[in-house]
Amino acid sequence: MTLLSLWQSLGSQRGVIFHLAIIIVICYLDFQELFCCVIFLYLFGAKKFRQEEIEVLEKAKHEVEKNDFRRQLVMVAKDNHLVLKHLESINSTIFDKFQKQISQFIDGQYGVYALYKNRKLYYVGKASNLKRRIGQHLKDKHAQKWNKFSLYILQSEEHIPEIEALIIRIADPKGNISKGKLAGSKNLQKTIKASIEKEQKLLVENLFSISGGARKAGSKITVKTPKKTNNSKKPLKGLFNSRKPIYANYKNKTYRADIWQSGVVKFDGKEYSSLTAAAKEIVDSPTINGWVFWKYKNANGKLVSLKTLRKQD
Repeated sequence: MTLLSLWQSLGSQRGVIFHLAIIIVICYLDFQELFCCVIFLYLFGAKKFRQEEIEVLEKAKHEVEKNDFRRQLVMVAKDNHLVLKHLESINSTIFDKFQKQISQFIDGQYGVYALYKNRKLYYVGKASNLKRRIGQHLKDKHAQKWNKFSLYILQSEEHIPEIEALIIRIADPKGNISKGKLAGSKNLQKTIKASIEKEQKLLVENLFSISGGARKAGSKITVKTPKKTNNSKKPLKGLFNSRKPIYANYKNKTYRADIWQSGVVKFDGKEYSSLTAAAKEIVDSPTINGWVFWKYKNANGKLVSLKTLRKQD
């Protein structure tokens, strides 16, 4: 057995044996040798202490750096706002009277802006240089149509076109002809319409189902036409000898349509087979009665409900 293996086999007893050996050595050493031994142990202990101190300092330094990084992340998070600076309801004369001051703060800045005629929104736009773009509107086709403006300096140019389009679509300013595009957005109108039509089709199939059950695939839907009686009311066809304008008033707004000799009702560029169908384009109600809703001018120029004609023989 080697000395190394013998030493390792002693296990926890090695510390006790080490201290005993030191005591024995001290007993046989003279003063000079003992002094040297003490110096050696002191230096060895000091070195070990310095290493522990360095480790503690390194650990403390690491914690400080980690805390600094966390503080930086918090500061970045606080500064990560979409709108960095803004001006609101500023008179347009500032471009003439205080050119230097306005240039100092907004020249070369990108963002979105709004033009107002007094307090009414007139136009919304985007710009890579807000000062130059708004100044151009003092001379272009929009001049004299606005006297106040607001602007919003944004952190990034990435979403400016979509923000502009979103504002225009919501506010619908008078001066904006184009609504702008929501490039990454899907219009849900067609999807919802298809879903409603599918549900309505299923509802109709169940209404006309065979023996109370669901309608078989491929079977025809038969709708019985009610027989005409002598008390049948006048249809639209032939109600007037020529085109007749009709009117309706709803929510303080007057609407006009035309009844043609063929019985077709024309309203807002579209054709309808009944007065009620045309009325539903204005009033979203399943119980609306077109004969009551629409009126015509009689010989005296007075507006009279069309239901009065329907009662005539």
